Amino acid sequence: MGGNDAFTLNSPRKWTKAIENLVNLLHVKFPETPIFFTNMPPIKEFPAFTRPIKFVIGNLIKFVIGNLVEILGEHLHISINNKPNMYYNNEVITLKEWSKRNTLPPNDSKLYFSDGMHPSELTYKVWGKETGIFIKSKIRN
Repeated sequence: MGGNDAFTLNSPRKWTKAIENLVNLLHVKFPETPIFFTNMPPIKEFPAFTRPIKFVIGNLIKFVIGNLVEILGEHLHISINNKPNMYYNNEVITLKEWSKRNTLPPNDSKLYFSDGMHPSELTYKVWGKETGIFIKSKIRN
């Protein structure tokens, strides 16, 4: 949730309502289970678009859709903030920071995307590790 919703230009209000409906359904079925939302994907850093495409529509993709995914994340954070057993990692992902924390080359965004847009195996490992650390920080032993 989040990345594809930004590409379809869902409004934050409509998207938040859908998230709240999903959360309500999950709470009915699994009332004691914590719900975790991972942070939003770094759409602004997708290398899929060629230079000419970036020149023509790059700003639309980078700023409108990239910012929309961050706005959706902010709405998710507000929607679930202070609700019991609900957590959202609202840290904005930057590949520079991920590379630094995981000792990877700092300027090679292609490492993170299997086709320039979808996560690579490395991205799933890094994102999974970061999500695991976040979950452990929220679960009391």
